[in-house]
Amino acid sequence: MAFREPSCTKTAVLAITKDNVDARPTLFTTYDTSVALHGCTVWKVARATSAATTFFKPIRVGRDGVEFVDAGFGYNNPCEVLVEEAQRQFPGHLSMRVLSIGTGLGDVVAIENTRMSIIKALKKMATSSKKVAASLDDRYGGSGQYYRFNVDQGLQDITLSDWEKASTISAHTRNYLSDNQRAIREFVHSLVRAGYDGDNGGNSQPAAPAAELNGARNS
Repeated sequence: MAFREPSCTKTAVLAITKDNVDARPTLFTTYDTSVALHGCTVWKVARATSAATTFFKPIRVGRDGVEFVDAGFGYNNPCEVLVEEAQRQFPGHLSMRVLSIGTGLGDVVAIENTRMSIIKALKKMATSSKKVAASLDDRYGGSGQYYRFNVDQGLQDITLSDWEKASTISAHTRNYLSDNQRAIREFVHSLVRAGYDGDNGGNSQPAAPAAELNGARNS
């Protein structure tokens, strides 16, 4: 099945090139018209965006066979990239509603007097999502345009390889959702209002929220 499908909800996911992980991420989108990525299948795009370097090999995608790995280094929180893309796709909308869903807060990053400690700290910093979350909160703070939900307790020590701890993840997530019902309802009401009460420039059609651009893994 082809990933590109203009008739479906606009969807974008991120990956980075193996040959230059410091470059801007590549956006695979359902509305892309470039020849280089024509014919990419859903499974290949999914594989590229989940190619965590310590678990999966890079995968070649597209006409030129470019090798991709997941965007975890530098873009574990893809929200800023996706907000920019949403603004390009929906330039006429006066405001957007951004829903950011994390995968649990990690521990604080500390450095001890060992080389290994420094390496681990640098890795945590590269994959941290906190700076992007703080930046967006500063940009939209209190406006009702940006909502972030992220389990804040219980998932600090769970890694990508801890698949057997699914029940623990589920339990802490349920507790977090239960404790944040009011904020969740506020987001839903905000999204509905954005579509029908004038945020859309007076039109009666729903506004296009940034949440329509579904991002990659977000922690």
